[in-house]
Amino acid sequence: MGEKIKGSLMAFLLFEFNPMIKSMRRPFKVDSLFILMAICLISCSEQEEKEFVNRIGYYSKLTGIISPYLEYNPRGEISEDSILFFTHYQVVSGKEGKLQEITYFVNGKPNNESYYGTHKVSYEYSDSTMSRTYYDEKNRKSYLWRHYYQGRNIHKEVFYLDSNGNKSKLILLDSLGKRVSTGLGAYEYQWQTLSDTAFVQKQFDRDGKPNILTNYFPFYTSKITIDDKGDLYGIYNVNDVDHKIEMNSSTGYAKVIFDFDIHGNEMGWEFHDTEGNLVNRSPIENTDYGYAQWLYENNVWEDRKKGLLKYFEQNLYNATGEPANDNDSIHKTTYFLNDNFQLDSILRYNKYGIPQGNMSTNIFRTEFKYDPDGNRVDVVDYDIDGNVIKG
Repeated sequence: MGEKIKGSLMAFLLFEFNPMIKSMRRPFKVDSLFILMAICLISCSEQEEKEFVNRIGYYSKLTGIISPYLEYNPRGEISEDSILFFTHYQVVSGKEGKLQEITYFVNGKPNNESYYGTHKVSYEYSDSTMSRTYYDEKNRKSYLWRHYYQGRNIHKEVFYLDSNGNKSKLILLDSLGKRVSTGLGAYEYQWQTLSDTAFVQKQFDRDGKPNILTNYFPFYTSKITIDDKGDLYGIYNVNDVDHKIEMNSSTGYAKVIFDFDIHGNEMGWEFHDTEGNLVNRSPIENTDYGYAQWLYENNVWEDRKKGLLKYFEQNLYNATGEPANDNDSIHKTTYFLNDNFQLDSILRYNKYGIPQGNMSTNIFRTEFKYDPDGNRVDVVDYDIDGNVIKG
């Protein structure tokens, strides 16, 4: 509306005060009050648009996602007056709420320990593409990190949009603009949007061969859904033809169903067969197995609405709902957080509540070290006897 008003009024003023045009038409007395109103409307319109484009919000968390198709979703809004006291994301939005920039802060200072693995992600839009580019706390080019990528030198994500503005393809670039693959070998992602709450995803390696979603969810073709809050709900192993849900031979399940609370806090997930029955994860190379439910329980919240935890447990259960150990003999993993709500330490136990070192690594306790600005500087692992485990 602002653009239309501004355009119409500017056209009128140019027409009214152009001497050549005025000489070609009959005299018309210009109302000075109308001119003042026109100038005011233009000025007000520009100011409103500027304020809208530069709208800034502050949030404590980003909600968990499993695919680059899903946008970063800020939650746990906090006031500008309190940002010095909270680890937070500063989010700049533009027209129609489009994200322009997300930056991460700890103790009021730029920090790289964000959900996406560095300080800043910057957005660019065109009619056919949308891109996300990443920078560190000193505004230098940097690389992102997400579990569905598993690293590599990804500085920029370039999304291609279909005729409806939905993401249809993704390529990844390093800091020199060279196309790269993820740590899992995915060179290109392709999507088919089914609805506002569902899409189908495929991944391909550099040679164009199908690639897996992640090591933990090794599906080649996945249907991914979100709930009515916009949070991740399900990942389904589907075929290429009609997207029918099928059992995955390597995992022993057909779908994964997630649980997020009303504030966007992830509470766990379950593995199901095609009929919706709980099933235990099968042995899968380089990932844990032997359980049907992964649940976050006994949480101690500082502020649940903002997603701020002091302590929580990760517990595993089998298909009959009984406590289960994974293949490394771990049932319960406890997480302690520091005053900045960053990981402070991790302890591990078996299903009998006995302290248990991980069978493959012997790690019982893990401690995280930070500098005064909240940057992680070290991670130290200990065995059951308190000895440091050197990598």
